[in-house]
Amino acid sequence: MKESKNTVRNLSLTVVAMFGFGFLLVPIYDVFCEITGLNGKIKGPSTLTEAALKEEDRREVLIQFVTHNNESMPWIFRSNTTQMRIVTGVQ
Repeated sequence: MKESKNTVRNLSLTVVAMFGFGFLLVPIYDVFCEITGLNGKIKGPSTLTEAALKEEDRREVLIQFVTHNNESMPWIFRSNTTQMRIVTGVQ
């Protein structure tokens, strides 16, 4: 009888511990992301402005839009613009 009470007690503690872990998982994950910088979460808004960029930090970038689809598809998919040149740091 004592062995059965110990089993019930251990199983009950396991259930409570599992529930507690599941309940605390989201706050623990938020702290982990804040410390490591993972998941794209940042502490506040970016303070970098266009005026703060140095001239050597600006560069021209060519973006190419490449579209492909399977020949057996019943539609045609194409990009209206095939490429675009932008300068970093300029809106």
